[in-house]
Amino acid sequence: MSYPSVIELRQYTLHPGRVGDLIELFDREFVDTQEEVGIRVLGQFRTPADADRFVWLRGFADMAARQAGLTAFYGGPVWAEHRAAANATMVDSDDVLLLRPETGELPRGPWA
Repeated sequence: MSYPSVIELRQYTLHPGRVGDLIELFDREFVDTQEEVGIRVLGQFRTPADADRFVWLRGFADMAARQAGLTAFYGGPVWAEHRAAANATMVDSDDVLLLRPETGELPRGPWA
């Protein structure tokens, strides 16, 4: 995949003290498996002002690739095996912004 034209900015509110648990699970189980189905994990972040927030970005070539990637990942065996553990860390995972560049093109970045 070239650099993405569709990006999700995802912000999760976690149960107190669970950020490390989610990051460990995320790194171990979810990064590579998303990449394998065409989803680019662009970055993961902690927010200094809120110790119980996990922020991450993922990118897609286009909206069709987004639909295909999400269907493959969330319908796959890794998510089925680990979703309960991931969801147990979260209070809210619905804060998602779907972003597309105004010009139709993103500047080149480390994902290029």
